[in-house]
Amino acid sequence: MKPANQWKEVLTLFKTERKAFLIVVFIVFGLLVFRSLIPDLFPHKPVDFSEFERKLALQDSLQMAMLNAHQKELEVVEIDPIDINNSRVEDWMRIGFSLKQSEVILKYRESIGGFDRKEDLLDVFIISDSDYFKIEPNLIFTQPDVKIEKVKSIKNDVEKKSEWSKRKWDTTWTKYEKISEDRKLEIIDINKSDSVDLLKIKGVGPYTASRILRYRRQLGGYYSAGQLREIRSIREENFETMEAQITVDTGVIKKINLNECEFKELLKHPYFDYYFTKKIFEYKDKNGKFTSLRDLKKIEFIDSVYFNRVRPYLTIE
Repeated sequence: MKPANQWKEVLTLFKTERKAFLIVVFIVFGLLVFRSLIPDLFPHKPVDFSEFERKLALQDSLQMAMLNAHQKELEVVEIDPIDINNSRVEDWMRIGFSLKQSEVILKYRESIGGFDRKEDLLDVFIISDSDYFKIEPNLIFTQPDVKIEKVKSIKNDVEKKSEWSKRKWDTTWTKYEKISEDRKLEIIDINKSDSVDLLKIKGVGPYTASRILRYRRQLGGYYSAGQLREIRSIREENFETMEAQITVDTGVIKKINLNECEFKELLKHPYFDYYFTKKIFEYKDKNGKFTSLRDLKKIEFIDSVYFNRVRPYLTIE
């Protein structure tokens, strides 16, 4: 057989094979055509991330702004230490206060006879809590010197040294009266008394009376006569003399609601420094409102001694 005839025999297709071949050819051709038309039939639209990127950038900028604000708030001003009881106008101006603000601080210090602790600066209306936290690490506290105590008289102001003698002001504040040694001692409620009543206590002069009243305002009232020992101007021997004439009505104590109070309100109380106040608010943020005052004992470093000391000034209702 000739080679040409051999190839013809190999390539010759039957009718059914030719139909199948044509179908395959049409299918392949159709797929090629369809593929070429896909871009026109289904145009590719790129995903627009611009809005997402804009929101992401805005979120980053807000977080950065909050971080910067937080760092600025916590920033401690680098200054030379300032003795709050012996500072001058120039000292306060050096750390950023204006002349008038500095004068207000000194006038307030003079009016109270000196600061008893650094936190007393929070009572000065021109000093915010954020201002205080910035400068607090650079503040020094020293015991105020004994000052002249101004006592109001009906006719004029009388200046008297804040030291005890056997002569006291009478109730009109216009003259001295001699206190007889055998006079019956009068019992004074230190939670309800005014300065005139306090002067009836043996060992209490005008300066000490003003300190007792001031500390009572800071505490919200006394729950024990022994708290007078915490006043620096009252020495132990003076307290022993005074104690026999003192009584305390604890029913008038002003309490702080732990579940409603602000950070600054609690910090202003003499028994709560920044550390314990921060711990209390962190506990409340994490666990919600206090259900019992005893929840305070669950806070780190708050032991039974400290708890019993602050308990009379707290409530949760």
